[in-house]
Amino acid sequence: MNRLAIMILVMGCATVPVRQDTPRIYHYEASPDEVWGALTEVVREMELPVETAEREAGLLTTDWFGVESDEESIDCGTRPPGPLGYFSARIQARATEEAHGVRLEITAAFQGLLSDLAAERTYTLRCFSTGKWESLISGMVEERMGTAGPYRKR
Repeated sequence: MNRLAIMILVMGCATVPVRQDTPRIYHYEASPDEVWGALTEVVREMELPVETAEREAGLLTTDWFGVESDEESIDCGTRPPGPLGYFSARIQARATEEAHGVRLEITAAFQGLLSDLAAERTYTLRCFSTGKWESLISGMVEERMGTAGPYRKR
């Protein structure tokens, strides 16, 4: 069996990660300006590369940035054998005004490079968040808002 057939067979045996790109939802009893200000301050402090920041639409998206492989943060499911190299992440946050404050949806997506040393090829492996990054960002937003009002998370 040639290398390509073996790689296709191995790649076909990989399981899909259990988690999906589902936004984690947080609710803040604060004004949209307070939440947006805290969110942009957190992204700036974390030195994340901003791709889109549309205050009126409440949308903030980062460009892809490098992260270390962390099994507590990144779920790649059962993957084919081979060393994982570089990981990158992208964060999207959407703030929406609601009756008693602001709903903030945060989604983290990940991808890693999988090297097939025998075939001298590299493949992109799509991975999902375990919620650790979203929780970190929402906690930092809460801290920045200080006395902006009671915080509740659903």
